[in-house]
Amino acid sequence: MTNQQILEKAIKKAVKNGWNEECVIDLSFRKYYAIIFGHDFAKALFGTDIIKSKGLDWFMDVPAYKWHLAHMVIADNPIAYLGENI
Repeated sequence: MTNQQILEKAIKKAVKNGWNEECVIDLSFRKYYAIIFGHDFAKALFGTDIIKSKGLDWFMDVPAYKWHLAHMVIADNPIAYLGENI
């Protein structure tokens, strides 16, 4: 899938789950960050179910959207991460 196709698929899923698409004017490459890293978008896309996150000697309950946002931030290619997790 191309970056454009991944973004379109993610937006369709988020809209289906209640995200307001009116803020999307175009999907130019430099504007996609504002969309995919937005909390409202991430909540609609990944949900708010709790994920048990484990560190070296600790556990933490994290909402799914925050867990995915954190992983997208450190991903080499956030759009590829998005495509693999929607």
